[in-house]
Amino acid sequence: EMSTLCMKEPGKDVYCSEVDIMLFADSPDCYREVHSPVMGCSPRCQQVWQGVKRENPECAENLADKVIRYQHMALNVVQTLQRGQGGMLSAVSARPFGEVCSNHMGFA
Repeated sequence: EMSTLCMKEPGKDVYCSEVDIMLFADSPDCYREVHSPVMGCSPRCQQVWQGVKRENPECAENLADKVIRYQHMALNVVQTLQRGQGGMLSAVSARPFGEVCSNHMGFA
């Protein structure tokens, strides 16, 4: 995380860390959907995410990698804690890498 803090979109004066903040400021609902481990995104938020990727492709890819990496880590922790407890999340999985805002298990 620290290594990408000062990363900028090539050819622009935009820090990649700002892209996540701009998404939250512009559309809190879409921010939540993008960061959801299994829900996917509504059609409106898919359009918002496509716009983010179009405007800042390298930063969007960096953000997607970070979001999915965090989702996998969080689910691994939960599944480890629930192991042997008959936990409800044993069948839940995070979306595959590279699929932020996809329709993994959510919107049609």
